[in-house]
Amino acid sequence: MANTSNTMTMPTYPNQPPISPKLEALTSFWSPPGVYQVKPNVWSAVGFGPANIIMIKGIDGLIIIDTGIGYGQGKKVMQEFRNLVPDLPVKAIIYTHGHVDHVQGAGAFVEQGENVAVYAHESTLAFYVNENALLGPIQSLRAVYATGVLLPKEGPDRQFMGILPTLPDRGNISFIPPTTTFSDQMDVDVSGVKLKLIHVRGETTDHINLWYPKEKVLFIGDNVYGVLPNIYSIRGVRFRDPLDQINALDTALSFHPNFVVGSHQKPIMDSAEVIDILTSVRDALEYIRDQTIRGMNKGYTADELAQMITLPKHLAEHPWLTQGRGPVAWFVKEIYNGYVGWYEGDPAFLDAISLVERSKHIVDGFGGINHTVLKVREAIENGKDQWASELATYVIKVDPQNIEAKLLKAHALRVVGQRMTAADGRQWYLTAALELEGKIKIDPNKFAVTSPQQLAALPIDNLLEILATKIDPVKAEGASMTLAISISDIGKNYLLHVRNGVLAVRKDTIPENFDMLLTLDLDAFKSIVNGIQTIVDFVRTGRAKFEGNIKDLEKFVAIFDPLLD
Repeated sequence: MANTSNTMTMPTYPNQPPISPKLEALTSFWSPPGVYQVKPNVWSAVGFGPANIIMIKGIDGLIIIDTGIGYGQGKKVMQEFRNLVPDLPVKAIIYTHGHVDHVQGAGAFVEQGENVAVYAHESTLAFYVNENALLGPIQSLRAVYATGVLLPKEGPDRQFMGILPTLPDRGNISFIPPTTTFSDQMDVDVSGVKLKLIHVRGETTDHINLWYPKEKVLFIGDNVYGVLPNIYSIRGVRFRDPLDQINALDTALSFHPNFVVGSHQKPIMDSAEVIDILTSVRDALEYIRDQTIRGMNKGYTADELAQMITLPKHLAEHPWLTQGRGPVAWFVKEIYNGYVGWYEGDPAFLDAISLVERSKHIVDGFGGINHTVLKVREAIENGKDQWASELATYVIKVDPQNIEAKLLKAHALRVVGQRMTAADGRQWYLTAALELEGKIKIDPNKFAVTSPQQLAALPIDNLLEILATKIDPVKAEGASMTLAISISDIGKNYLLHVRNGVLAVRKDTIPENFDMLLTLDLDAFKSIVNGIQTIVDFVRTGRAKFEGNIKDLEKFVAIFDPLLD
């Protein structure tokens, strides 16, 4: 037993590697980092950041597919590309989908051309806004745990992302909204390179694949990436229906590609391997989905199905189906919830008591705090670490300052985390353990912030959608106020009506009756959004024209949380 204080002893850790060998082996998909040539005019920059950046050389220009997580990664990769093609300008950027690691380095490539077209599906901007602005605070906070950014760089608790390279210094966010979008399919010809863009959905609802028929190359984005597809990300995502990804992979197979270039692994360069991988991945998704639905229809709960369903041996042992982002059990629960919701059918849990109240009953049932802590220790000694962490949680809910329960929970979480083949799970377990031990402090106000760069890149309609989620119902109680906004240089008008705890927005109209009218240009509006100056400051300095009572404007603004919170 190792002493942690003069009076408290802690269990010893089991003899196990700090990183699961299966998880550690996943680095082979992207390591060593480099620019891999697929065809004489097609390259993929692998391992420079979480997602690959792809370049196609045309007659007189370049096409960039996905742009990395930030300007820093984009700039680094562009330098690598310039070693291969030193002079041709960038003609077009194509986003496979709106995840941050695919779109936030666009500025590094736009500066390498003039009037660069940015292609994406018509829903990509809305998807990006939802994940990174509307839900920016909670997404940012949960990403701290899931990516392990606060874990040490060395030692047994070190950050290890497995299938993804460690996050680089991404630099500034330089997302560029799409300039050309489409609904179903679109054929494009950029610098003599003819591509078919197909909306396939899949890991995201906006996901597209690109087919390069001349070279029989399929650019598949995140619909295949070296592990069992991530039907549910514990970072927090909307329901990913596996049927979408199954259909996307069937579409991919229909092209009979010789080469598949994905976003998180080296290119697949053998046509037989392409067919095997695409078929095996789609069959694994089909199996999990179908067996979950079969079990649901037989009356099993999500919890029961999560314990029952495992992949058949030929799929479980496939090298591209390691459960490196999440185990099958997580995905089964997500499918259950996505199809019928969270209620599993037992009314005892339909209007359940709070976790704090349940914790009190459980601790009382175990004979009080001290006896419950002894049971936590007993669970650890018997190798029941997951149960130990849960039982310790009940103690902490009843007695939030119980150091022994916190340290025992941290111990149990570390043991379970080290065993996980799922990188996201490992990082979350270890981050939570260090937090309980007081070795790191996670301040939600520090990490859960939507960046000014993200907001500045968004259209006004999307910014107002976010503003509606910032209204404080206590401050807005009984309020009824209207603010008309005219963006003078782009000719857009809006009416914002606060009714008690709701903000209703009418677009493209200013009625005859309103309480206040604000007229300003787009740059001023963006400065307000970014927190550079307040609306009231702009009015008082004359940068914005205002009709109405300035005190009413101050009351109106005070109803909302800042956009950057």
